[in-house]
Amino acid sequence: MRRWSYIILVFQTLVFYPALADLKMSPSRVVKIRMSNKGLGRITVKGQRIEHVFAYPNNFNENLQLHESGNLYVSPHGLNGPMFLSIITEEGVSQDLEVRFMMQSAQPVILEPPIEVAQGPGSQALYEYYLKVFSRGGNPPGFTPYRSANHSCRAWQVNGTELRLSRAVWNSKYLLLEYCGEAARNMQLYPEAFSRTHDVAVKLSHGRVESGEQFKVYIVTKGGWNNDHIKRAKAAKRAAS
Repeated sequence: MRRWSYIILVFQTLVFYPALADLKMSPSRVVKIRMSNKGLGRITVKGQRIEHVFAYPNNFNENLQLHESGNLYVSPHGLNGPMFLSIITEEGVSQDLEVRFMMQSAQPVILEPPIEVAQGPGSQALYEYYLKVFSRGGNPPGFTPYRSANHSCRAWQVNGTELRLSRAVWNSKYLLLEYCGEAARNMQLYPEAFSRTHDVAVKLSHGRVESGEQFKVYIVTKGGWNNDHIKRAKAAKRAAS
């Protein structure tokens, strides 16, 4: 009887917790993984760093260590039931995980990012995620404020309206820029009017503004700080000094 119970347990483990090589990330569902109940385990996202980790129940946080390398280390010590994790990578990809600890040799868990992210930068969904977080006043995971930006400088004019850089954050690949403007007249606003060479996405706080009404422009741009927006800001700063 014990033998059959063991066989059934092994079968259920193989069916519901697939081999590590098959662990594809899918933000729309919970990915089930198995880890050894002996020793330290590692969770890695291929080609990306894990930036944030949330655990349930909260006391599981004592079993987790997010290293500066972007790898997540998990200790099974004192754990009896499953652990539920939510991770966010540097590219803003979220994944919910259900982790169960089994009698097996320790192996790293390698998660494969979604296809559009695994192929590298350029995902429109990723840009939209950045703009959503940034336009609400937050910083996407992995972005830090660029404190040297001259927030009072005159950046450039669009249809007679001056736009001033009010906020900027960056990571190794992208800049997120917030400009403030005051409409010179009644006008319809189009994202294309505010896009420049290195920009990959633009979001507006208003679709239409009245004369004197304030609005904001949010931009995702790439190419480092040597781009049109920062060149304009630096030129304006020099002219004002």
